Amino acid sequence: MNGVSDEKITRKAKVAKIYKQSERTLPDWDLVRKYLPLLKSIVGKMIINFPSNVDRENIYTVGLLGLISASQTYTKEQTETSGFGAYARIRIKGALLDELRSLDWLPRSVRARLKNFQQKLALYELKLKCPLSDEEICNYLHVDKQELFQFKQLLKPVVFIPLELNPDPRDENDSLMCYSLEDKLADLSQNCVRETCERNEIKQLLKSFLKELPKLIQQIFALHYGKGLYLSEIASLLNLSESRICQIHAETIANLRRKLIRALKE
Repeated sequence: MNGVSDEKITRKAKVAKIYKQSERTLPDWDLVRKYLPLLKSIVGKMIINFPSNVDRENIYTVGLLGLISASQTYTKEQTETSGFGAYARIRIKGALLDELRSLDWLPRSVRARLKNFQQKLALYELKLKCPLSDEEICNYLHVDKQELFQFKQLLKPVVFIPLELNPDPRDENDSLMCYSLEDKLADLSQNCVRETCERNEIKQLLKSFLKELPKLIQQIFALHYGKGLYLSEIASLLNLSESRICQIHAETIANLRRKLIRALKE
């Protein structure tokens, strides 16, 4: 009986623990509403670190999710020691920093090297009280010209233009202004109808020209391009010298090219 009762007690404790955890996962909306001014303050200070193309409302939403997560995961012990405000501040900043890292197109290792380069360069220019030339930068910072060029390329500002961007619709002279940038960009994965027609026309012309060739040359072309045999192997099969087969092949290709150019110009 004791074993059964102990098992029941253990099960009840486990169920109570799961229930308590499930309760804690629900956001405390009162706390969220109370600390919205803190959220606005943190977003206002950190928004300068985000690219200009990122919408302010999206940044605010990321911070709000951090605040909601804080209301879900904080414990009574944490609020007694540091208060919910301090805990929420950490979670909100953490959410914003994670979002900022995800927006960075450079790997963190490269970003760290670039930051180290900028700090050293600023330190030397401060000491010398003048901007450094490329040669001086290479000498002082111990980098070669190729590495310096890479650093300069990475330091250039990057501008992101959304594909949904609609140009100014007030420009009535441009008939394409009603389309977004996505509509104007060419889809390189799609075959151009004109190019497809031109290729098909060239194929048909080549087929007709090949039918007019002597049987020996047709046989050489069939073995070389159809069967994938080398010209030396074809020479052995036809009991001809390799130089003769190469001569026939080169002359025929040149003649076909001239005929094809002449036909396309007509």
